[in-house]
Amino acid sequence: DGDAFFTEAALCRDILEVLLSEECRPWPLAAAAAGPGGAAALRGLCVAALELAGELRSHPSALMKIFAFLSSSCAIAFQEDSDGANAELWLWLHMLSSGPCGTFPADVLAASRVCRMRTAEDLRAMHAALRGDGWPEGRVCFGQSDCARLRAALCHAVALLFHVVQLLGQQSGVPPRFVAATTAAFRERFL
Repeated sequence: DGDAFFTEAALCRDILEVLLSEECRPWPLAAAAAGPGGAAALRGLCVAALELAGELRSHPSALMKIFAFLSSSCAIAFQEDSDGANAELWLWLHMLSSGPCGTFPADVLAASRVCRMRTAEDLRAMHAALRGDGWPEGRVCFGQSDCARLRAALCHAVALLFHVVQLLGQQSGVPPRFVAATTAAFRERFL
């Protein structure tokens, strides 16, 4: 629509900036501590954010915000080790491991494997790999904020995967074949 004030990617990015703001930083812990309803709402938000990541694959700025949120919230959202919460966890893990929504953290890891992120040329290569748009025309230097965003994307991808590895042990109430298939997909995509 030409009359929309926001594109979907910009709206998603703006909402996640609010959730990542200083004022909202304690919200995930407060939601989890509020009881089953708050924890379920946080799990639902993590699932929705991951689904949005699958839809917004061509918007790296929004993806960086989505995975920044997920890296700080998924361990809190899925910390409850119960049959119902574990079923949601393993569906979320399956989406991350085998769906289009897990492409961005996999791309971040792949780009960082070949790039030390020390020189401007390294950072330009990683920028092109993640953003797909090359280097802006006429731009000579790579700023500190550009460097910080790329390094933050790597840190959030690694933190997310670290939390996922910790959560893989929560298997009660989940069919063993589904656990094995999802774990194999996770290993193939990310390790």
